[in-house]
Amino acid sequence: MNWITDRWVDGNRAKGMRAESLARGDGYLVPGGRVPGATIGPTMTAMSGERVRFRPGRSDESPARELMAALNDLLDAQYPGRAARPGSVTTPDEMAPPGGAFLVGYEGERAVAIGGLRPLGDGACEIKRMFVVPDARSRGVGRALLAALEEAGRALGYRLVRLDAGAEQQHSRQLFAATGYREIPPYNGNHIAVYFGEKRL
Repeated sequence: MNWITDRWVDGNRAKGMRAESLARGDGYLVPGGRVPGATIGPTMTAMSGERVRFRPGRSDESPARELMAALNDLLDAQYPGRAARPGSVTTPDEMAPPGGAFLVGYEGERAVAIGGLRPLGDGACEIKRMFVVPDARSRGVGRALLAALEEAGRALGYRLVRLDAGAEQQHSRQLFAATGYREIPPYNGNHIAVYFGEKRL
């Protein structure tokens, strides 16, 4: 059984199953009650009615590599000079087990979203590299991705999740506020970011 929420259980046993599933590279989904319009089981239904599956992957392997390239192109266009002076550098290994995770969201067999998390220490993790392809935006895929990354953080035992956003990421900042993030002082030295958020998992 690849999709861990086909057999969702409570407590530490569930936590261990989810963490083991991430380490194995099994398919991974959050419980449906956490996202409006989602369904409990192996898929999540976005607001558009499209079903999105999240599977662990690596940011330096296809298809995530191609979406990462698209994200970097977008950020370089939004923030001139970023290529020479990145705001934040995150390696693929940081967003990989045992301390990290990287998820790829699929509609059918097409990859439409990516996102990762890396450890920060003291029981906190950081969400990085969230990206949804343009034609999949504004219909709940980003919200589902955020929920899946948060659940991945819980499965790995983190108590807090943090993230940041630049001035051009207005929609992302609205999503973070709507899903319970509180604004905090800068924590990571990202000179491009103007928003820093934190949420208890």
